[in-house]
Amino acid sequence: MIYEDGCGGLGASPRSNRAAIATSLACSIGFLLLVLTRSGLAWMDVGVSAWVVTIHDEPFTSVAKLIAVLFDTTSMAVLSLAIGATLFLLKMKERALLLLGAMAGCAAILRALKTLIYSPRPPNGLMPEAGNSFPSGHVTSSVVLFGLLAFFAWQTWKSARIKVVSGSLVAVLVSFVGFTRVYLNVHWLTDVLAGYLLGMAWLTFCIIVTPYLVNMYKKRRGTSARH
Repeated sequence: MIYEDGCGGLGASPRSNRAAIATSLACSIGFLLLVLTRSGLAWMDVGVSAWVVTIHDEPFTSVAKLIAVLFDTTSMAVLSLAIGATLFLLKMKERALLLLGAMAGCAAILRALKTLIYSPRPPNGLMPEAGNSFPSGHVTSSVVLFGLLAFFAWQTWKSARIKVVSGSLVAVLVSFVGFTRVYLNVHWLTDVLAGYLLGMAWLTFCIIVTPYLVNMYKKRRGTSARH
């Protein structure tokens, strides 16, 4: 069971911690394998890219383009800052720091990977997109942000129903975001799959590490106060 200290703090039982560590490692390994094998999956990327052209429909294309704007780097940064500020005002400083730190780290990782990994976007995109294609920034940042919001909901409400509903909503949302990136032909399928793996790896890593960093800071602050 995930628990909190009653003041917006963060923590997890040893069993939950082990599950989070296993998830982070599995997703990290999956992401690295995808990086190494993606050239061999070009046939799949090209096939999916050609298939989505056959299902293009103007009303849905407009929705997909709106999703692209709402979940781009700038929009996600503004949303993260707004949520972080709200958490600070609600005296949930640890949650705010986790969210802001996780999103800042996510942005830095994406920038580094997109710089290091040369991957042109599909040639038949329905809207202009700059930069390299791998991995999908929309998908990665969506997994991290909305995954954290679900994590906070699980801490606040212990009901199994709340956990299922919030988890399902996040799963549907990030799946829809991923589909629209492929639908618009601004990303290959492997870009989107990599975004899911990278997002989950970073999300779970941040959830695991943050409580330890907070405890270290509190202990150091307590030691300094005594001296």
